Amino acid sequence: MSRRLGLVTLTHAILGSFGDIEAGIFNLMTVPLKVFFNESLTAHYGDVSAESFSLYFSTVASLLFVGIIIGAFTMGYLMDYIGRKPTAVILRSSLGVVSGLCMFIAKPLMCFELFSLGHFLAGIVCAFRIVLVIYMAECSPDNLRGLTSVAMSSGSVLAMVIVTPLCLPSVLGNAELWICLPAICSVMALLHLSIAVFFPQSPKHLYIYNHDTPRSKESVLFYHGSVANFDAIEEEYDRERLLLTHGHTSLLEVISNRTLRWSLAIVMICAFVPTTSAINVKSVYHATMLMGFGFDETQVMLALMGVNILSSPVCFVAPLIIEKIGRRPLFLSVSALSVLEWFLLGIAQFLADGHHEYLLCSEMLGVVGSISGSAASMLGLLVLTPIMVSELCPHPCRAVITQVSTITSILFSMVFVQLYPLSVEKIGSGYHFAMLLLSSVCFILLYKYLPETKGLPVDQIVRQLSFEHRRRDALLNNKDERRSSTYGSTHSSTHFYSAM
Repeated sequence: MSRRLGLVTLTHAILGSFGDIEAGIFNLMTVPLKVFFNESLTAHYGDVSAESFSLYFSTVASLLFVGIIIGAFTMGYLMDYIGRKPTAVILRSSLGVVSGLCMFIAKPLMCFELFSLGHFLAGIVCAFRIVLVIYMAECSPDNLRGLTSVAMSSGSVLAMVIVTPLCLPSVLGNAELWICLPAICSVMALLHLSIAVFFPQSPKHLYIYNHDTPRSKESVLFYHGSVANFDAIEEEYDRERLLLTHGHTSLLEVISNRTLRWSLAIVMICAFVPTTSAINVKSVYHATMLMGFGFDETQVMLALMGVNILSSPVCFVAPLIIEKIGRRPLFLSVSALSVLEWFLLGIAQFLADGHHEYLLCSEMLGVVGSISGSAASMLGLLVLTPIMVSELCPHPCRAVITQVSTITSILFSMVFVQLYPLSVEKIGSGYHFAMLLLSSVCFILLYKYLPETKGLPVDQIVRQLSFEHRRRDALLNNKDERRSSTYGSTHSSTHFYSAM
């Protein structure tokens, strides 16, 4: 990896994690936020009943997912027509600054509506994070795509590991100081914007979509280093561009094309792995969930800290593992850990529901289950879909496939999150075991259909997918047919056509 690519990766991974922190504020600061909401509602609307307060609070919680949907609906157009970098860096970081400011000034103005706006914008920022991962993958050589993409996830996880202790009531997690966390997010977003704005745009987007060869070459040299063979890279870009004749592909064209349909189907399976995992429910109700297992407020924060600390070593090795063992084994492990989490959380909920003498076991199972889910996140749960989009889909159709997979998965995520509190109240662990079943189905589909794409150029992956209906394991057992990538190397790749 070139030094510049390493610097870019660290910048996006560390400073770009502001969005994950903003999205987690509602969950991490639940108790002081309830105090603030109650004071704000009372000041503006008088006393409110407990039922009305719960309705207001849950409505604000759901605004995050509304923001994600709005971001998903717009990201396809923005990715293609204003570019990867303007969407992932300029627009996303600007919205991050505004989101943090809205949350910060909400308390002195005693206006919970401003916090709601900031929470909504945090959802849009979360959606645009997918574009950041795709942008980073397009800037990286084929043999480093996975490393740089998973590094995005590792950076976010480390940020949450650092932030969680700050949310203890004795530190920032109290009625007076909780606004410091959104202020930190705004500063991070501003720094990210100030630094990343000077990084070049995606060389692949410049070459394939903008037809700007000189700037594409400059971008390649910046990210890959001066030893990069641009002629070989240009040849690879040309092969990918020839897969589709249009600069922008519609959903109808994707559905009409057998190969693209197959790419979309695999991406959708990948998108539903995090959707059916516990990560979305935990983003809103993790603290509440652990309290239901028997923890008090302070114990919950300590438990969350313990979960993050115990699973954090995984995030240091995940970027290396993905290029060492490949996508398929890593992503199957991620899915299996998500299944295990629901199983353990379901047993913990079952014990907490009617077996109070086993509350200690319930607490322990809840923590172990959370560690399993945290390990899945650190191994790349949230970057599984954008990595597969960047590797299974030709450049012209990435925007629409990203848009469709994100919107569909988020709509289902919203339903699952909204059903959680009522379902746990009515059927208890039945909710957890229903999600366990759905998560298991995703694992089976992933095991059956997910190809191995490590180090392969996109055009070769897509060409092999076109034969998937006749030879499903074309990528799983292609040792004799596999060729090494020349993307970003000093060697020519002209022998590819003779190998096909």
